[in-house]
Amino acid sequence: MLSFRQCAMLARCCGGGRYLLLSLKISRRRGGGSCPVRIVSVLRLYAHIILPSVVSSDYNSNHSREVHAMNRQLAIGAALVMLALPAAGTGESMKASETVKVESRDGKVRVTLSVDNAGAAPVHVPVALYKDKELFGRAFTITMDKGLEVDYVGPMVKRGPWTAADFIKVAPGKKLSNTIDITRSYDFKPGTHTYMLRYAGKVLTDLRDLDMASTAAPLAPATFTHQSR
Repeated sequence: MLSFRQCAMLARCCGGGRYLLLSLKISRRRGGGSCPVRIVSVLRLYAHIILPSVVSSDYNSNHSREVHAMNRQLAIGAALVMLALPAAGTGESMKASETVKVESRDGKVRVTLSVDNAGAAPVHVPVALYKDKELFGRAFTITMDKGLEVDYVGPMVKRGPWTAADFIKVAPGKKLSNTIDITRSYDFKPGTHTYMLRYAGKVLTDLRDLDMASTAAPLAPATFTHQSR
């Protein structure tokens, strides 16, 4: 994770000036001494709004072509830093892993989701999948022979956009798991069949980006055999 001083140096290198450095200081006061993903938002704002206006005003004024070219280079530099920071900012702090296992026994199909937060920052996972014991929506994709998809037939509760209340926090160094009975949630065919369950995962490091994709590594599909009457 980049320190505040390193972020400030990057800001100066890409022509940051007073406005970007002020934004960095505000970000530091609100979120600590390091510069994680939120600094990308600051740089994105700077690269797409502040610098283009500076470039435009410089070009429309009596400044030389050399000044205009320099400002364009600064804009490109800011954009490059913007692209580089997510990898530097999240690669070290995001060390949470999520797994999915399926067990078919005694006529039941149970799915166990687990998250292991080995990082230094908390992560957040959906309450509905890590607290509830049954599904209230199509959370998993299940296919059988020849890729035929198994229909979801369980209850479907319509929900609005994600909110912070929809997530549960997993502190650094902690693990969380939950088992859900999906026997009646999917239309498992009579007889013995081999199925494959896929789950996209939803692990977030920042609740201000609720609609973003999971920041953990993609989950491997789980294969299981189930006999249904």
